[in-house]
Amino acid sequence: MRLAIGPRLVNPHPTRPSPGQSAPSKPAKGVGTCCLYFRAPKPPSPENILYLNGEDGGIVNNCCFPSTVAPSYAPPGQVRAAQGR
Repeated sequence: MRLAIGPRLVNPHPTRPSPGQSAPSKPAKGVGTCCLYFRAPKPPSPENILYLNGEDGGIVNNCCFPSTVAPSYAPPGQVRAAQGR
């Protein structure tokens, strides 16, 4: 199956190159990740923020509080913290 949007052909199998395309330039395998969820009494800020670790090390890559967007994601009086590693 082939899909076209406007003049561009869309590859329905993104893991394989389309005809005429070369293989991905990065032959190495991807790196795994893990997401842990916690409950907390309140977020560090009432704003909807995705906190990113701009350093090269550390055990936390990103953190956000999904319940600041959708309060139903956490128990009443609590917030949900999502931490990516």
